[in-house]
Amino acid sequence: MGKQIICSSCGAEFDNDMAKCPYCGTMNYEGAEKEYLEKLEDVREDLDDLNEVPLEETKDELKKQGRLIRKVLMVAIIIGFILFGWIMLSEKAYERDEKADFLWKSENTHCRSQSSVYPPYRSESSQHPHRPPLLPP
Repeated sequence: MGKQIICSSCGAEFDNDMAKCPYCGTMNYEGAEKEYLEKLEDVREDLDDLNEVPLEETKDELKKQGRLIRKVLMVAIIIGFILFGWIMLSEKAYERDEKADFLWKSENTHCRSQSSVYPPYRSESSQHPHRPPLLPP
C-alpha cells in the first residue's frame, strides 16, 4: 500500500498507486503512469517468453501441420477422381442406352415396313419403358 492522497474533485482519500479516484473517477496521473508502466513491463515479459520457444519445437509443429494438410488434400483428390469416374461411367451408360434405342428403333421400323410377319404397331403399354413409342408406317 502506497502513500495516501486526497482527491482534488471530491476530497476522498485513496492510495496514490491507483489510476483513478474510486469514488468520483478523477484521474490520478501519478498512479495511471505507474499502472501503465507495469502493464508495459508485463507485455515485454510476454514477448521475451515468446522468443524462448525453441526453434525445433516450432519446426516440428509446422511439419505436423504440413503432413495433415497433405493427407487432407490427398483424400480430397481421391474423392474427386472417384466422383469424376462415376460421372463418366454414368454418362457412357446413358450414351449406350441412346445408341441401343436408336438401333432398336431403326431395326424395328425397317423390318416392319418390309414384312407383314411382325406384329402391327404395339400399344404404349407394351412398349419398353425407356424407349419412345414407334410411329405407324
